[in-house]
Amino acid sequence: MLTFPIIALSASADDLKRLQQSPYVADIIEDNMNFPLTLTASVNKIGGNAGWALGYTGAGQTVAVIDNGVDKNHPYLINKVVKEACFSTTSKAQKVTSSCRKKGSRDTKTGAASLTCKFQDFACTHGTLLASLAAGNSGQAGFAGSGVAPSANIIAVKVDSLIKNKRVCGSTTPCSVFFDSDLLRGLEFVYKQRNAFRIAAANVSIGGSSSPKTCKKSPIKKTVAKLRKAGIATLAATGNDGFNNKLSTPACVDGVIAIGASTDTDTVAPFTNSASKLALLAPGFNIGLAMPGVNLPGFEVVASGTSLSAALATGAWAA
Repeated sequence: MLTFPIIALSASADDLKRLQQSPYVADIIEDNMNFPLTLTASVNKIGGNAGWALGYTGAGQTVAVIDNGVDKNHPYLINKVVKEACFSTTSKAQKVTSSCRKKGSRDTKTGAASLTCKFQDFACTHGTLLASLAAGNSGQAGFAGSGVAPSANIIAVKVDSLIKNKRVCGSTTPCSVFFDSDLLRGLEFVYKQRNAFRIAAANVSIGGSSSPKTCKKSPIKKTVAKLRKAGIATLAATGNDGFNNKLSTPACVDGVIAIGASTDTDTVAPFTNSASKLALLAPGFNIGLAMPGVNLPGFEVVASGTSLSAALATGAWAA
């Protein structure tokens, strides 16, 4: 149950008119779709190795990765996922199906068995890459190949849905989408874990529409404020469109810490979305990443993107 009086529903044009006229309805906001943002030495670049030498490895801290799931059996992530949840949508009208195991129009399932991590179509790849960057632990001497906070734990929250709609996905049909309402449920879930775990930050590396202004009319704004009051930072990637005057949602939302990407030479990566609300830059160019579904320590793919920058910053928060 959400702690704010918000409900997600499908409505016809007539239903919408009645809702707009109702004295019991304060506001109506479209449930927008967001998408996973396209995707060594990066940890050392931000001083991670220096922090480790001083004992700052994230011990006792937890980071939340709100994405498309985490491969908790990957060697870098063994015994690190302490809590899981899945919030996903099913809508026949929009050709959307849930990614949770439980079936239903608005799926909610929590517990260790809730996350499905199937590797066809690279499901849960994005979340696994980010979890490994933030808090992965290779187990090698000096934490070589590990994330920024190798001793931190992970809360994995899966909030993606599968859509089979060419107008939305284009040539990549079917594709994953992230509804604002499911993201809201995921953030609420993290908030409810605040007394059970010492949560440093929540990573949200997804992106929807872009805005030149702070997005004040967002369904997640109040939950982000609650998390902040509880000492939990919400970090989001700014997006990879190369805009110089606007950020993707939810990075543009009031209270969210917007993270952009830098290169190995400490310049702003050309694909980074920037605007006045941009808070921090972190490495996001040609980063080596742990590949999910491959149980070989050291097996990596190389990618770039502001998602990776946000994950590094999330790990830094814990460390």
